[in-house]
Amino acid sequence: MDYPTNDLKLAMELAESSNNCREKGFALAVPFYTHIDGEFDNYLGVKVWEHLPQDDFNFVPIWLKVHGDSSNVPRLMRSVRGKTVYVIHPIYLDADGHSKNGGKLISATKMSRGTPLLFEPYNRDWRQDTRYGREPITARLTADSYSHAGLEVYLGMDFHFKQLPGFFECPAEGFDLNKQFAQFIRDRRELGNLAVCSPDEGAVKRSIGLSEHLGGLPMIYIYQARDPEKPDNKKVLKIVGDVEDLDVIIRDDVTGTAGTVVNARTALLDRGARSVSAAISHLDLSEGAAQRLCDSGIHVYGTDGVPLRGKIPPDCMGNFDIMPLGPMIADIIARDSKGASLSSLYELH
Repeated sequence: MDYPTNDLKLAMELAESSNNCREKGFALAVPFYTHIDGEFDNYLGVKVWEHLPQDDFNFVPIWLKVHGDSSNVPRLMRSVRGKTVYVIHPIYLDADGHSKNGGKLISATKMSRGTPLLFEPYNRDWRQDTRYGREPITARLTADSYSHAGLEVYLGMDFHFKQLPGFFECPAEGFDLNKQFAQFIRDRRELGNLAVCSPDEGAVKRSIGLSEHLGGLPMIYIYQARDPEKPDNKKVLKIVGDVEDLDVIIRDDVTGTAGTVVNARTALLDRGARSVSAAISHLDLSEGAAQRLCDSGIHVYGTDGVPLRGKIPPDCMGNFDIMPLGPMIADIIARDSKGASLSSLYELH
């Protein structure tokens, strides 16, 4: 059979090798996109597969077949009948396309007689969780669409707001990354003069969590206000806490334009901080954001939950330390498939 991309061809070869042993009760389903090729090893689902106990799982490629009118149809390339199916769904499309495809992937799995569990490291729609005027609560609309498509369980990482599971009609769980970030940072720098900073009021609990996982570091709080004319930009109004001669690490869940982080860095340095870095769960970088971070001199600890291909210029790579999520997601899926506890992945010891 001729495949539309080399990536899908490699995925089918991997599926054959995983299925030749025997049919198993669990499957890892990974979508492959027609508009992406030559990135097989960079697909998050492939990285997860490398760390899964493969005796318990079958690998199932999903072909996102694109029609001439730009619509697409996800097609599961292997049977999932009777299987519990973990669908890995990182962002490869715009926000609306991503969420719509999420519902399609769930429905395709359900209609193929599998039990769908969707693992999304990040979904942009979760940021629209409150009404400020004549606008929808998009997070609720997307959660409803996933639930109505037949989703059994939703799994994600560092939800933008803690109440998100209440928007779903099925169980939903968001895994806190502070424990993993703390170890990642410990492995790369000394903690002696370090403090943790919340860049705005929405990041306070997350920042305190990182501080606790790093042994109870001093906390700094920044209050910022959004520019009504430019919602992606914020202005620093006040800093609470002494930053004089401290190495400050900003903790946030997502950055798009990098405006919040860069503004916070400038304000902290103006107040006497010795250096400023940032730990950010989702690097959903818009055009020019990586260069903006690089030019500011800030060092970023991030993850690969949002694909970063082509987003970080080669001369800026030294400003980024990327924590791979494949091993953690594989661990979560392996534990979940056995009914084991997941709390040890993020609780304090």
